Amino acid sequence: GGHFLSPQPQILVTDWSENVVPTDDVEIEARIEENGAILGTLSGTISLVSALGRVEFSDLSVDLAGQRYTVGFHAEGLRPVISAPFDMVKGAPSRLSVKRQPSNARVLHIFP
Repeated sequence: GGHFLSPQPQILVTDWSENVVPTDDVEIEARIEENGAILGTLSGTISLVSALGRVEFSDLSVDLAGQRYTVGFHAEGLRPVISAPFDMVKGAPSRLSVKRQPSNARVLHIFP
């Protein structure tokens, strides 16, 4: 479970002038850098290999709501990049769940 990042991050492999370097072999790993003292965990496909200098994450999520999360993107030999801070909030209610069932419940059958 967890709260999916929206939108999902897109990372570019660039030179010092921020021009995209169309390489197909850079492995980029995502990880939580800071999270406002909440111990959330980043899940999903956290490591991808670039295609034409681009990586598009599609299923990253954080398991706990919290404020001021940042995600870092790291690749061997390259300067890392850190996302802007963002908040993960709980979603709107969507269903009901029974936490405790009645112990003496019986099924009532009604026949025509």
